[in-house]
Amino acid sequence: MLKSMIRKNKRALIIVVAIILLCVLFFLLCRTLNLNQTNTTLSQVEKQSDVILLGVLTQRVDEVNETSEDEASLLSYTGEFEIHKIFVNNTDRPIAENGSISIKETERLLPIPDQERAYYISGYMKMKENQKYLLFLDYSNDENLFTPVENGKVPVNNTEIINSLEEEENVSKADSETIKNQLQIADDARKKYL
Repeated sequence: MLKSMIRKNKRALIIVVAIILLCVLFFLLCRTLNLNQTNTTLSQVEKQSDVILLGVLTQRVDEVNETSEDEASLLSYTGEFEIHKIFVNNTDRPIAENGSISIKETERLLPIPDQERAYYISGYMKMKENQKYLLFLDYSNDENLFTPVENGKVPVNNTEIINSLEEEENVSKADSETIKNQLQIADDARKKYL
């Protein structure tokens, strides 16, 4: 009877073991590729960065606006960033202090019903021209552009983050933990690099 029971349940056992193995593989793959990882500390931001530098956005040269299925606007901006100081360059691309690089920023805006304003997702707002920033960047060989990593745009002037958040009427809808992390990362980055 025991042998008969084992044979019948053998197939179910194999399926359960296969599912468990797939779950473990998926978990390991996500950790390896950093999928669904949110940068909540300066250390995590640094690990995601190919380049860390200080400088000024001198001009915005291009803007692309796309609309997604959920009616969100995806705004991409390309601008020239003048480099004042390089802290890290883990790319093959030579960059130099007093030189410049192209930066791509992306905002995702959701429309607010019955209003002309939009709600900024993840609290990201584009850089302001002629303002000094500490940037943690990812480099794309394909586009030959640098892009700030998540929470990788730190204004030298802390009041810019606070003022930007206060300007948005809908900031109360933003996750307070996200805002807290952004402010903490910015403070930690300023202490370490400035």
